Amino acid sequence: LMDAATGSLLGMVTTNVRQQEGVVLPHVNFSIPCTLLAPLKAFVQLPRSKQSLQGLREAWQLSGADNSEQPLWRLEAEGYTLPSVYERRKLKALRRFDELAEAARRAQEQEEAEAKQSQDEASSKDSDPVKTPPKSKL
Repeated sequence: LMDAATGSLLGMVTTNVRQQEGVVLPHVNFSIPCTLLAPLKAFVQLPRSKQSLQGLREAWQLSGADNSEQPLWRLEAEGYTLPSVYERRKLKALRRFDELAEAARRAQEQEEAEAKQSQDEASSKDSDPVKTPPKSKL
């Protein structure tokens, strides 16, 4: 990545993704800022300088992937356990199904309670032995 106005290096974009299921995703990008590329620039400017090579090694060692991350960057994720996007989506969908089933159960219970209440009210009106006569208008 270059700054169009100045021509300065801003960083580099790279791709290197494979999911746990083995699917390669070529359209996922990783950006590397120019601060991490500065030691490389120094080495390229003076490739035969011992300090340039040593500086490059030290800088990359500090910012590089650790032993547990290196297999991912090398696309060697076998045995490396990462949460699967598909598994996460599946679990989310199953939780949502459970929520919907519970909401449907509650709605059914509420409908049944309301129907019973209406039935009880109707039967109590029919069985009311004391009927009050209408008031006379005298």
